[in-house]
Amino acid sequence: MDAKADLKARLPSRHVTEGPERAPRRSYDAMGQRIELIHQPFAATPCKIALMRQARAVKHGVACAGGPPREFCTITVTDGIAMGHQATKSSLRWREAIADSVELTMQGHAYDVLVGLAGCDKSLPGMMMAMCRLNVPAIFIYGGSILPGTLPGTFKRRAVTVQDVFEAVGRHSVGAMSESDLEGLEQIACPSTGACRAQFTANTRATVSEAMDLALPYSAGAPAPYEIRDRFCMTAGGIGPDAATQRPIGLLRHGEVIEFDAVMGFLTERLSDEELANRKREWKPRSNEFTSGYLWKYAHEVGPARNGAVTHPGGGAETSCYADI
Repeated sequence: MDAKADLKARLPSRHVTEGPERAPRRSYDAMGQRIELIHQPFAATPCKIALMRQARAVKHGVACAGGPPREFCTITVTDGIAMGHQATKSSLRWREAIADSVELTMQGHAYDVLVGLAGCDKSLPGMMMAMCRLNVPAIFIYGGSILPGTLPGTFKRRAVTVQDVFEAVGRHSVGAMSESDLEGLEQIACPSTGACRAQFTANTRATVSEAMDLALPYSAGAPAPYEIRDRFCMTAGGIGPDAATQRPIGLLRHGEVIEFDAVMGFLTERLSDEELANRKREWKPRSNEFTSGYLWKYAHEVGPARNGAVTHPGGGAETSCYADI
């Protein structure tokens, strides 16, 4: 073991790379890397890589529709790597950081439309929260899931995912799987870019984005490497410039419909100006053992989960809306 690998035993990254129980976390980093690199003071995350390619497709769609595309990024934490140790406490907090940073960038640059791309558990709701806060025309695009790996040497070459790695950790712990077999599985379970390939949080919320009409129909299903994702992104980008001329839609109520036509660049709701004005006047906000640092800050910013984890002090304190400036 070299000096760097020896140092690894004293670094925070040991919680996601060292020991058989960390095999699922290592599987995210294993793509395209030699095993010995994983045990160095280094880590990389694959589930967001595909977003940059898809962002370029969105920009092309915006440009083809006659608008000037403006790209910006935000932070990321991969829950599949963060869970199971102290980093889990970063999880909900990074959702808020994403929502805050997107809102700040939109306001700071006075952008009119948002096409938001996200690819992991908390980045999806974080992006959707920013869309709702801003109340400007916005379309959500999911980055897509990882392709399945293929387990060699088995009849019909069974497909495997990170879920198989989690289950393999249990088998290894009771002596039903060798360490070499566990290591081989973790090396092939995540063979591409994308989010966890199972009906975990990311894919579930991606499905919800379509059900809520925040995303284009069928756009949540294609895996991250598929080129059809780029066509969805170009279509979403093409809607942007025309959608900017429509009205804010943040005063909609449960069951009401947002209409959009991806081909014609049409986005609106079935409400009159008078009805929207009445709703804005009548709107009422929802009613709200920590230490220092980011958890303390999170506790002061966000109310209890049972009340929807609404960012304090909520919309009731707003005197103006970004969409109205």
